[in-house]
Amino acid sequence: MGYLNFKAYTGIRFAAAVMMALALIPLASAQQPAPLWAHCSVDPLAGLLTTAGVSGLSADDIRFSAEQGEVSPRLATASGAVLVEQGNQRLQAPQVDLDRERGILQAEQVEYGAPEIAVRSQSAEVDLNQQTGVFNQAQYYLPTLNAQG
Repeated sequence: MGYLNFKAYTGIRFAAAVMMALALIPLASAQQPAPLWAHCSVDPLAGLLTTAGVSGLSADDIRFSAEQGEVSPRLATASGAVLVEQGNQRLQAPQVDLDRERGILQAEQVEYGAPEIAVRSQSAEVDLNQQTGVFNQAQYYLPTLNAQG
């Protein structure tokens, strides 16, 4: 007549339970899949975003820098690596024309950045007084909405 060694049986059951639990640890600790947008690469336009207060300019101050410039009472033209800054906004272009009487800036091959938007366009017309602009044939990036187009 045989007998069952309860201690040995309990030890085998315990070992089997431990092995199964250890095998399930990777499944239990697996993270939830990342949202689909997390797999997107950072938009190249993100490099145009500015940080508030970095330029040191107030919202009313405008600073131009360029390699060359011509100024008349009605028109100002800047050319060669033009950089226009107003507050925390920045516009870069090879050439910029400013209608001084109306406060309208026109440029081609434009890169524009602010904390909430970045734009690259073939041409732009910006009203410096109203702080509005039209960018033609443009690509944009809106970081707070994770939108680009």
